Amino acid sequence: MPFVEAIWLALAQIRVQKLKSFFTLLGVCIGVMFLIAVISIVQGMSSYMENDFAAKMLGVNTFTLRRFPWFGDGAGSEEEWRSWLRRPRIYHSDLPLVASVQATLYLLIVTLLYGVPFRGNLLVFYTAVLTFAEACAGVGLFISSLVRTQQQAFLGAFAVLLPFALLSGFATPIENMPWWLQFLTTINPLAHMLRLMQGLFLKGASVASLAQDLLRLLEIALCTTAAAVLLFRRKAA
Repeated sequence: MPFVEAIWLALAQIRVQKLKSFFTLLGVCIGVMFLIAVISIVQGMSSYMENDFAAKMLGVNTFTLRRFPWFGDGAGSEEEWRSWLRRPRIYHSDLPLVASVQATLYLLIVTLLYGVPFRGNLLVFYTAVLTFAEACAGVGLFISSLVRTQQQAFLGAFAVLLPFALLSGFATPIENMPWWLQFLTTINPLAHMLRLMQGLFLKGASVASLAQDLLRLLEIALCTTAAAVLLFRRKAA
């Protein structure tokens, strides 16, 4: 059948079966629009994770100090793995020292390099940093107690990190969120830490006004660490 004759035959069928042709065309349009929407959503989320979330939370021009390389960096030779195994471990008991050093560098960079004034109490600042580090460690231990492999732990950490960042108040004020989201921010250590840093750096808040967030961080640290210990013991039993 010639190509032109086939086109005329198709057009004739469309004119004869108008309702069927309409629904067929409608289905094709819905499918195409759905595909375009999915591609747009995926590309938008990818751009957000790369430019907004990763840039603000992890940093674009940063490096990570690890005992072992990231997945996908190559398996490495046997000698390289032996050298990595000989590297010193970072234990939970080293957390206060690591957090204090990082907090000191953070304080010096923010005040000296960026000129942000520090109007609070240094003792409260270091107490907040250590409590926040303990709370984050407790959340990490709790996630590790729920999974079986390191890959699952990484996915669980990222699954928790994104809601924590969005519900911390750095992008959207917590007061403008629905009441049930505001309730969820009470178990978000990042939200409490953000209020503490704002009070210490910008407002010069008193110890009494910061005590509630400090207590919340301490409660999160105690609850998550205790739950992780119980789950680890149950797995080991």
